Amino acid sequence: MDYIKTDFTMSLSYFILNGFQLNPDYYDCNVTSKPVGLRREFWGSYFFWTGILIFVLYLICFIAIATHDLMKTPAYKIMFVLGVYDLSSVFMDSIVTGILGFSGVAFCDCPRFIFVIGAIGYGSWMGCCITSLILAVIRICDILVKVGQAPVQGSSDSRAMELSAVQVG
Repeated sequence: MDYIKTDFTMSLSYFILNGFQLNPDYYDCNVTSKPVGLRREFWGSYFFWTGILIFVLYLICFIAIATHDLMKTPAYKIMFVLGVYDLSSVFMDSIVTGILGFSGVAFCDCPRFIFVIGAIGYGSWMGCCITSLILAVIRICDILVKVGQAPVQGSSDSRAMELSAVQVG
């Protein structure tokens, strides 16, 4: 049971429940030996501008999915949820990372901000993973229905989205 306790004390839930204070056993920034952030202008610019390009292109596709008539189908609903997770992930993992890298911001410069951004980015990645798996299962079920070998009857899109949200939370 030590695994659960250790993971919880490094989680965003622990951070919120303890008055937005990081666990000093894992996230200690010694004031006397504060590290100096290393500016990485090239990689910071690369991450930032690549993230902006991907974000804009993905946003166009996301709007097309959201406004399409097929939005009533389970696959499109799951693709919409996947788009929310992906846009959040690209923003945190590319755009914010580029800004921080270009500026040379180290963890101890703003530990709460970097912790929250990292936790949201990690949660977005986990949401992308489980939502992609759910989308694959839905697409397989759609193909099996067309072939005449349906494993389940009825629509399960709301249960699938609930499963996606539970896995991230």
